[in-house]
Amino acid sequence: MFPTTRAAAGGRHFITIAALPISIILFLVLALSSVAHSDLIPTRRSASHHHRLLGPRDAYAVQRLPSGKGVGPHVTSLNRPAGAEGRNLPVPGHPGTEVFTWYSKTPHDESDARDAFIIIHGVKRNADLYWKILNNAFAKGRDANFPGADEDSIRVAPLFFSAERDADVVNSTTLGWAEPNAWIGGDGSTNPPNSDVSVFTVLDGLMQRFADQEAYPKLERLTFVAHGGGAQVLQRYAVLGQDPPSESSLKVRYVIGDPSTMLYFTRDRPVPVDTSDQGCPAFNDFRYGLDAYSAPYAITPPLAPGSLFQRYMSRDVRYLIGSNDTRTDKGDQLCGGHAAGGTARRDRSYNYWSYLHLLAGKTPVPDYPGWYPSLDAGKKGPSPDVIKDIASKVGDSKKSTGDDDEDGSKGEKSKKRKKTSHQQNKDDDDEGKGVKNASPRVGKKTSKQESKKIHAAAAKHHQKHNNSKNHTSHKGKQAHKAKDSKSRKSKANHHNDSNGKRDEDEDVDDVGDDLDLLDEDFNGVHIVDGEELQKDGEESHLSARSDDEADASKYPASDPVDRAGMTGSPFNHRLWHVAGAGHSASEVLGSPEGQEAMFGN
Repeated sequence: MFPTTRAAAGGRHFITIAALPISIILFLVLALSSVAHSDLIPTRRSASHHHRLLGPRDAYAVQRLPSGKGVGPHVTSLNRPAGAEGRNLPVPGHPGTEVFTWYSKTPHDESDARDAFIIIHGVKRNADLYWKILNNAFAKGRDANFPGADEDSIRVAPLFFSAERDADVVNSTTLGWAEPNAWIGGDGSTNPPNSDVSVFTVLDGLMQRFADQEAYPKLERLTFVAHGGGAQVLQRYAVLGQDPPSESSLKVRYVIGDPSTMLYFTRDRPVPVDTSDQGCPAFNDFRYGLDAYSAPYAITPPLAPGSLFQRYMSRDVRYLIGSNDTRTDKGDQLCGGHAAGGTARRDRSYNYWSYLHLLAGKTPVPDYPGWYPSLDAGKKGPSPDVIKDIASKVGDSKKSTGDDDEDGSKGEKSKKRKKTSHQQNKDDDDEGKGVKNASPRVGKKTSKQESKKIHAAAAKHHQKHNNSKNHTSHKGKQAHKAKDSKSRKSKANHHNDSNGKRDEDEDVDDVGDDLDLLDEDFNGVHIVDGEELQKDGEESHLSARSDDEADASKYPASDPVDRAGMTGSPFNHRLWHVAGAGHSASEVLGSPEGQEAMFGN
């Protein structure tokens, strides 16, 4: 999509140029060119301007983003993937506000579409690459005859801009966030000014679009797909997001690949956590838990944690875990992330899978790395083993109907990966043992004193929300109030797209770029200087202390009141273990397991 200019005011009046002095002619030329230029090129706003627009932020954004890491590159041009076109889609309820997307050119008549897929990029904001990953996986799934890989499908990749770092391509109507990845926590947008739109609202809008039976009379299923930072968004949206309209028969699926963290419904965690103000007081604040809910997105209808859990477990949610996704220097390495099960995304996912079983009262998964003392009475401490091959540990195994090799050739079983999907409600007597010495552990203190300011910021953030009327506690008090967004009516400008290529698909939530943020107090939350934040890979107050691991009192725990309504919930979730896959989106989503999760029954 290319930018358009508006006709100059008074364009119907004609002036005889020859009758004007040369000085006036030059003045008019310069003035008109300035107007046209202002329509085409976005104005770069100062950092302080963006900061004044910031609303409440989630616990991760408060502590992590000021470091200038995990912000992704500067997006200076848009590289159109072959087979896609750029489209600006309106955000329902927010006139004059749009989200930019890469949108498949086929089918030529969208009313013929039977499936729609929406893939969410990660911290690098490389939606073009993610669209290609989805499209390549789709082609393999189609060749393998998966039922969901229908030729008549729509494939969409929205792009969530940084209003600061991507100013060259952000225009006056396009959604952008001052802090580059605050969108991942559901925080409000800052471009257009006063828009305050959560990514969850955007995803609601996309769902509403495809649930329109008049526009898409043949559409049967909408599948959301994400990996890494985008998977954090999608997992939380699968918990908080709306259902399709009641008159719609649209089936919705959520495919979640290797998120750094997932939303906890209770205070339980699989590792010891120091919850004092000097430790990790915000470990259960949103985006990690349901305390201090901060997103400008109303949960409709307002639901207690037990009801949210029941609804989440009834939805078609599918997890993909890379067996080699164990890097300890990337992703969310703050205390709230560590509290989910150590430093590796893989282990956090294993712990969460067991957590869901325990909350729902289903067959437990005994060999998960951590320990939930208040949920798992039969376990006496964290597992001394890490799960080496979850295919033999989580429920009944089931081979894929479309097993491709890594080159995508149809029908030939992969020799490099052992494919297994996992469903709950199966006996666990075939679960084996793992390998030693990889259990996630937690201690109390940082190796350096600079983390004190992080704790102070987290404590202040936590205390602010505890005193707020909008605070949502883990015991079920939810008073969610959506902010009214100020609408701006303006003519839509469109983005330039150009052919090009980027090869980054390793979404690990941290690329180390610098971003200068002020050491100021925004909305009552103190932001510490980036240089004083803990560096990735350093020992934190969640580092190894084996004496704490065996002490149940060191673990955050819930009581039966917290878990009201959760036991007996339906369990409609499935998990795939992608053997040999690391932390790249193409490895996980493009795998045979990824194809089955996205396009299988």
